[in-house]
Amino acid sequence: MVKQPLLLTQKADSLSVQETQRIQRHVDIALKLLEPIDGIDEVCLTVIKQHHERLDGTGYPDGLKGEQISQYGRMAAIVDTYDSLTTSRPYRDIFKPADALKKMQDEDLGLDKELLCKFIVCIGANPIGSLVKLASGKLAMVMRLNRLQPLSPVVMVFYNLTTKLDEVAQLDLSKVEDEIVGSISPDDFGIRLSVFLRQSFFTQ
Repeated sequence: MVKQPLLLTQKADSLSVQETQRIQRHVDIALKLLEPIDGIDEVCLTVIKQHHERLDGTGYPDGLKGEQISQYGRMAAIVDTYDSLTTSRPYRDIFKPADALKKMQDEDLGLDKELLCKFIVCIGANPIGSLVKLASGKLAMVMRLNRLQPLSPVVMVFYNLTTKLDEVAQLDLSKVEDEIVGSISPDDFGIRLSVFLRQSFFTQ
C-alpha cells in the first residue's frame, strides 16, 4: 500500500472502478517486492496472495472460493478485516473492537465463521470486567466468558436506560433474548463503578 499514491489511499469519497482496481494491485506489488528475496517462506507469500480472497468468491485478486482458499488465507482475511474496521479511515468512523467483531459475525463478509469464532475467543470480544450496553437498553459488566458463543457472555446488569433506574441482575446472554450492541466507558453515563460493585456483590 505504501507504493500507492496518498491521494488515493487517503481519499474520503467513494473510489471509482478504475481507482478500486488500482488499489487492489497492492497485492501484486507486494508479491513482486518479496518473491525475489531469498528465505521468504511460502506461507508468507500465501498470506499476501489470499488475504483479500473471500469464501463466496467476491474477493481479489483471483476471486477464489471455498476450499480454493488456504487456511492461512482465511485466517489472514479475518485479521485484515478486523484491522481495517478498527483503524481510522478517511471515509468512515472507526469501529470499537466489540462492534467490529459483531459486524464481522453478523454480516456476510465472506469470512470463515468457524475460524472467526476462534479469533474472537483468542482476543476476547468483551473481556471480563468490561462495560457494555445491551439491546434492551441495559448497562452491564461482563462477568464470565462463553467459549462456545464468545459474543454472548454472562453479564451483571446494573442500570436500565429505559426506566432510568438501577437494576441489578445476572444474565447469561446465550440463554436470553438480549445481546451486546456496543462497549461503553464509565464516563459515557457517569457510572460510579464502586457503587455498582457494592450493589452487585455485597447486597446479594
